[in-house]
Amino acid sequence: MKHAIPDKPVPTEPELIRCEICLTEIPGSVASNAEGPDYVHHFCGLDCLARWRACTKTATPSAC
Repeated sequence: MKHAIPDKPVPTEPELIRCEICLTEIPGSVASNAEGPDYVHHFCGLDCLARWRACTKTATPSAC
């Protein structure tokens, strides 16, 4: 009698997102984030998050 071999799970690539400030691609599971009124901003680290917060207080986000 032969035993059925279960299908091996196929590894999946992590979802990559871009940092709002430096545009570095990072896995979504390690990104820092800040919720906006209509969407969520993602950052590669606390330095970019702090830079975004400082910039949004003084200028338009596109100027950051």
